Amino acid sequence: MKPRSLIFVIFLASCLLGGPGADRTRAAEIWNSGSLDTLSASSFPALHGMTLVWQARGGLPGSVSGGADWEIFACDLDTLQVSQLTDDDSEDTLPQTDGDYVVWQKYDPAHGNRIFIHRIGGAGPAGGEMISLADGSDNYAPRIGAGHVVWTSQLVTDSYHPGRIMLYEAGSRQDALPISDPAMDAGDPRIDTTRVIWRQQEADGSVTLWYYDLADESPVAKPAPARFVCNRSPAEEGQVDVLARRDGSDSEIFLYSRNKGLTRVTDNGSDDHYPVISENHVAWVADGEVHVADITGFLQVPGLQPQFMLPDSFTARWQELAGADTYLLDLSTSSDFSSFVPGYHDLDVGATTGFDIYGLKEETTYYLRVRAVVNGEITDYSPTVTVRLCSAPPGGGHRGGRMPLSGVLRLLLR
Repeated sequence: MKPRSLIFVIFLASCLLGGPGADRTRAAEIWNSGSLDTLSASSFPALHGMTLVWQARGGLPGSVSGGADWEIFACDLDTLQVSQLTDDDSEDTLPQTDGDYVVWQKYDPAHGNRIFIHRIGGAGPAGGEMISLADGSDNYAPRIGAGHVVWTSQLVTDSYHPGRIMLYEAGSRQDALPISDPAMDAGDPRIDTTRVIWRQQEADGSVTLWYYDLADESPVAKPAPARFVCNRSPAEEGQVDVLARRDGSDSEIFLYSRNKGLTRVTDNGSDDHYPVISENHVAWVADGEVHVADITGFLQVPGLQPQFMLPDSFTARWQELAGADTYLLDLSTSSDFSSFVPGYHDLDVGATTGFDIYGLKEETTYYLRVRAVVNGEITDYSPTVTVRLCSAPPGGGHRGGRMPLSGVLRLLLR
């Protein structure tokens, strides 16, 4: 069997800009450190921003655990620096990260399953710090969001007790607290930056969803209302999904968005699976190796539209793109953008989602598009929006009121 290694793959942006017809990509392998040849069976990657974590058997040079058990690893995608967070004879699995902290589940026969945390780039004990209670409980599958850590805990005496949902605030130095009803069996917690949601078995045997709103001044557990949605999938970022899809004899990685449809990321003879996405990167596993691709060239700024249209101006609005550092705006009187309105080519408008455009000509058609800079890389253009400026309505418009076009039309029809 060949040595297993972590491979970071940056896919050329031009390969991802072809939309549904771009059935193949060319991969440019930019880094394959020989120091990772000692790792095998890498799996379960988690990704947040520029932080990637995963579990693997083995260890980096100098590790002492012997390589027979699972250890936790992290990589800074800015520097491609890999760190080994655990190095012992226990089984360290199921890592999760919010970009500032890494949490995972640790098992050994003497202590059962416990939850550990490591602060990225911070001081702390080697191997992380235990945050689950030393009360004889088993603890499973931690999740983290914005420093809030949740997991399922079950007391073990002569039998298993009902599962409890535990909450720990990273950096608080306070013990973890149960937030679910201790008399009811609860499990499978999920978390975003403001809410925790879990499933709970009721006294009549039915299973319902409960949630805990972290933004409340005095949060308490409540039954989730109908059609309640809390945590996004780790395979979804904004309007882009990453998925593993059967393609002949194996599984390949695809991106999907409403504007572009399906775009292939991989085309190989390996089974590619466990895809996750965060900002402008996707990660997945193939043949026990973790791969990462930069998908900036596929991303588009969503929801671009003109508002508050006057004879000589309008406001461009769009939705936020995750991870965007700034936005670049183009304005042209040509649909192919062969020329630009002076001052409006790659105009850096900052990290905003709206920009007022002045000094335009009435009775003129303009074409607008926006792209973003994410972690230093430039996205694809948004779909082009056509803006037709009309003459002033009777009585004239005034910028202080900024009336939408629909309001102007109503005035004209009176």
